[in-house]
Amino acid sequence: MKLFIAALPATSAATDDVRSYDMVWLLHLIGDIHQPLHATERISAINTDGDRGGNEVTVMPATGETIDLHAYWDRMCGGYVSVSGAIFDANDKAGISKLQVDSAKAKVLDPDAWTQESFVLGKKFA
Repeated sequence: MKLFIAALPATSAATDDVRSYDMVWLLHLIGDIHQPLHATERISAINTDGDRGGNEVTVMPATGETIDLHAYWDRMCGGYVSVSGAIFDANDKAGISKLQVDSAKAKVLDPDAWTQESFVLGKKFA
């Protein structure tokens, strides 16, 4: 992520093609790293090689369906292909708009900090 970020400014000497490619991947990776199961791995007697970020764990939410834990977490806020789609829908979901944003954390631009936060949340909740 840091390499993609470094290539984004017009002064980076990267071509427009590289910069646009890096932007798309950066947006994808930023979304991924904010999903705690991308920053954790549970190793157990059943999953001795790890649970592949929750993909090897099956859960049954209140809907009664059976789904892997990773997919369940991914769709908690949508599972969108665009940032604007997620933001638009989040404004309509009950409870999402009531979340309090920590303005100090929102200004953190360090991918290492995002990764650590996801790791801690993954250990605590996932």
